[in-house]
Amino acid sequence: MNTMIKFAVRFAKEFFKGLNANGMNLMNNPYAI
Repeated sequence: MNTMIKFAVRFAKEFFKGLNANGMNLMNNPYAI
């Protein structure tokens, strides 16, 4: 149970980090779709 929570938290952090990176790229270059 505890390991699943840790895994989910780590996955969420990586997911949002990638989401933020993609968002920054879109803001810098809105035509890169």
